[in-house]
Amino acid sequence: MERTVPFVVVGIDGQEASTAALRWAIAEAWAHRARVVAVHAFTEPAVSDVTMVPPDALAHAEDAHRAAVQWRDEALAALPEYPEADVEVQVRLGPAGPALTEAACGALLLVVGSHGHHPLHRLVYGSVSHYCVGHAPCPVVAVPFQPRLPVDAPRPE
Repeated sequence: MERTVPFVVVGIDGQEASTAALRWAIAEAWAHRARVVAVHAFTEPAVSDVTMVPPDALAHAEDAHRAAVQWRDEALAALPEYPEADVEVQVRLGPAGPALTEAACGALLLVVGSHGHHPLHRLVYGSVSHYCVGHAPCPVVAVPFQPRLPVDAPRPE
């Protein structure tokens, strides 16, 4: 019987919250000798430009994959303590919540960033982290958004 390598799924979208989630997922996966699957979910525009021509799905997927690889590489550059982190990038078409929970089938853990949006924003647009907590087939960790303070900003006591 073939043994599969355990994995941790993390959602990435280029925002600071998802970068923090990716860093957290890498550290957790390292502790469990697991690999990381960084998933970027995207939706296509209804039309690609003013010509009203339907968008090229392959081109959008390639652009999304290039962006996701760049986000991964930037996060890894900030983590020199995990030089051999195994982070696979996947791009999935569709809303983030369903894409992430589907990718998490068989995962040890699903990690998402929590953007800390205003309650009205969450009411109108929904919350990916709330969706994942309610639908994921594995434990979910929502890494809270913590804005970076400027270097000269006073620190809270």
